[in-house]
Amino acid sequence: MAVPEFQYRPEIDGLRAIAVIPVILFHAGFSLFSGGFIGVDVFFVISGYLITSIIVREREAGSFSFARFYERRARRILPVLLLILLSCIPFAWMSMLQTEFKAFASTLVSVLLFTSNVKMWHQSGYFETASELKPLLHTWSLAVEEQFYFIFPITLLVIWRLRRRSVVPIIGLVAVISFLLSEYLSRFYPSFNFYMLHTRAWELLAGSLCAFAIINPKPVRDNALSLIGLTFIIASVFWFDSNTRFPSAYSLLPVIGTILVLLFGVSSTATAKILSVKPVVGIGLISFSLYLWHQPIFAYSKLFALDPLSDQIKIAIIFLTLILSIFSWRYIEKRFRSASIIPARQFWVTISVSGAICLGLGLTTPYFYNKDIKIAHLNIKKLTPGAGPEIILLGDSHANHLFFGLKYIAGSQIKDLSSPGCIPFFGVDRFDSRFVAGTCEKKMRNALEIFERDDELRTIILTSMGPVYLDGTPFRDHGRERITGLGLTLSSEPSLVDRWEIFEKGLRSTLDRLSKNERKNIIFALDVPELGIDEHECSARAKSIDVFGTRFGIGDINFSKCTIPRVEFERRNNRYHSLVKRVLADYPRVSLFDPTDLFCNETVCKGALDGTALYRDPDHLSEFGSLYVANMLSKLVK
Repeated sequence: MAVPEFQYRPEIDGLRAIAVIPVILFHAGFSLFSGGFIGVDVFFVISGYLITSIIVREREAGSFSFARFYERRARRILPVLLLILLSCIPFAWMSMLQTEFKAFASTLVSVLLFTSNVKMWHQSGYFETASELKPLLHTWSLAVEEQFYFIFPITLLVIWRLRRRSVVPIIGLVAVISFLLSEYLSRFYPSFNFYMLHTRAWELLAGSLCAFAIINPKPVRDNALSLIGLTFIIASVFWFDSNTRFPSAYSLLPVIGTILVLLFGVSSTATAKILSVKPVVGIGLISFSLYLWHQPIFAYSKLFALDPLSDQIKIAIIFLTLILSIFSWRYIEKRFRSASIIPARQFWVTISVSGAICLGLGLTTPYFYNKDIKIAHLNIKKLTPGAGPEIILLGDSHANHLFFGLKYIAGSQIKDLSSPGCIPFFGVDRFDSRFVAGTCEKKMRNALEIFERDDELRTIILTSMGPVYLDGTPFRDHGRERITGLGLTLSSEPSLVDRWEIFEKGLRSTLDRLSKNERKNIIFALDVPELGIDEHECSARAKSIDVFGTRFGIGDINFSKCTIPRVEFERRNNRYHSLVKRVLADYPRVSLFDPTDLFCNETVCKGALDGTALYRDPDHLSEFGSLYVANMLSKLVK
């Protein structure tokens, strides 16, 4: 098969511009572009198309080399990526709290290993910083692409050698399987589905199939189909929003749109003319730098801002992103891509040194960063070390946020069996769009049975959020997406629908079983107050400047304003506290831990202690907060 030479298609750079602009406007927070995240899907299809075109053409010409292929890829992504990672570190040091900086540092390492999609998946639970405050959030898509680039070329050439006629059918079959998997997981495991290669591969493979379709014969010009494709992409930007299951069957709209443009939007078509306008092509040429720069700049702006970003500030940030991207494209991307300007030896030395610096800083700086964790004045007394686990911590993410402090105090004696979103009772299950029915009930039953059977386990600490499950409402509307469609069931009475009855009966049945063994120590911990405001929203700094109506803080963070009225906390929790205390009155061997007085005086409940943040987000404790609570909770451990 004669394969024509690869010809530059300016409309593909224009398509890159159509992909990156909505992503930036989406992350800027312009609600009109609620589906701007689909730009990533467009990028995936383009990437699949280009990588396959290059491999097939070079393979047919007998010039393909894995070493040259991966060196080209390294020259394409690593110089700008490492520049941005190095630029992010000092701003993270200046703007982040202790737990945020540790999360940033671990993400920095994962970016270098091209596993940041896995890191983001693990960080997507209740216990994490708001996504818009994560400077490296967007690198998940880069990790997906690189994982694909490591697997696909080798697999393609192996199949090509063994059975060339089967290449396209096998790619098509894998794409269909990946698509069906994404549709299924979007309903039950949306976070895993969003970030992982398994469920994104079909978008890249769709582009690969495009390459095979137009390598020979040449692309077909079709005005109507290419315009329909462009319309599909643009419609997705305005139609979709954060509630759209993604990737899923909905993703077909932008993916098919991109396919139609690639297949039929060539040279003299109206679509090609639109996408080949010089300013559009120019944005496409710098789209990689634009994509990498925009998220860190927006994230740090929000971390430093004392007010929500005004539209003028957002536009200024986009302009700054454009300037930086032009600079990095011209002086970093173009120079490092050229082997005549930056020879291979010089390239690899520069990349290795820069990568080692990033890796070293990511691994070591958390140990020197102590902005918001002050242990000395808490007068912590550690438990006497034991031979192995004696204490189980069980509950949802509000149990897990106590683990840091309890681990510091109890060391290897404590074992965390918590699971985000699950109530630590026998027979109580949670179901909604994020939880498969039966998952929580099974996890909690298994953990409780471990505690029952193992004589070495002497103490169990049960805790979870209360009003969220019982009222089905978020505090001050924070985290509404966590409880959309939330429902509780009791396995012994599946027809029961009253949440309060389900909770009480689940608590009683659990205490009935656990309290039978007099050698076991049972502690029920009421939840800490929900702050309802993000630490960065309520904080102020020593000085501030006003830019276009947005105040940006300068200097040390002051958390004196991080409080909520006690009456609001009581209104939210009184019925829940009364239920628990009424039930525990029937179980004198069960200890009750109430952290209210640790946080609240007669008028307010605080979010900081001695200028140190107790919370890391609107309702989860920081490491300092975890130590603060665990220090008192540990006194109940016998």
